[in-house]
Amino acid sequence: MEDKDRYDADIPEPINKPEHTMKLRFVGESFYLFGLTNGKIYEAWEEDDDYYRVIDDSGEDYLYPKINPHAPDGSTTEGRWEIVEE
Repeated sequence: MEDKDRYDADIPEPINKPEHTMKLRFVGESFYLFGLTNGKIYEAWEEDDDYYRVIDDSGEDYLYPKINPHAPDGSTTEGRWEIVEE
């Protein structure tokens, strides 16, 4: 078993995950080892008017802005979401 497969197997489902989710593609500069990857499709749901809750490369759900998603430390800028499936 590869290390990534072993890591993925240890991640529980998010506690607050709704029954219905959407698929979003991140378009922008990839950031962090377990952050967001350019061109990758993520499972997500709307948290509020400004944020999506996205299951990112870490396998955990985090808040990302609906407009201009980027690394929280400012090391990347100008990302965007494409809705793949609502």
